[in-house]
Amino acid sequence: MNEFNELDMMKNFNVFAITPFYTKVHSSQVLTYDYGKIALTKNTYQLLDDICIYFGSDLNGRLKSARSILRKRKKSAHHYFRRKRNCSLSISL
Repeated sequence: MNEFNELDMMKNFNVFAITPFYTKVHSSQVLTYDYGKIALTKNTYQLLDDICIYFGSDLNGRLKSARSILRKRKKSAHHYFRRKRNCSLSISL
């Protein structure tokens, strides 16, 4: 296979997974529908950060945003179940 830019590969090769893959030379493995498994020297964090930067963000910002969204959902679910548990129902036979 010819030499390629990691960013171009991430955009154009139908990537479905990025996994750690540690050898003396490589740090990650990209799984694609088009070309199968491709070993790369960049680690998974660097690859994800590069693609995020390409789309106008960075990985730290996306992680921070996801944590904030999930934290709000977790609190609201907890609040709902807490209120539901304190509710008393009377059953008459």
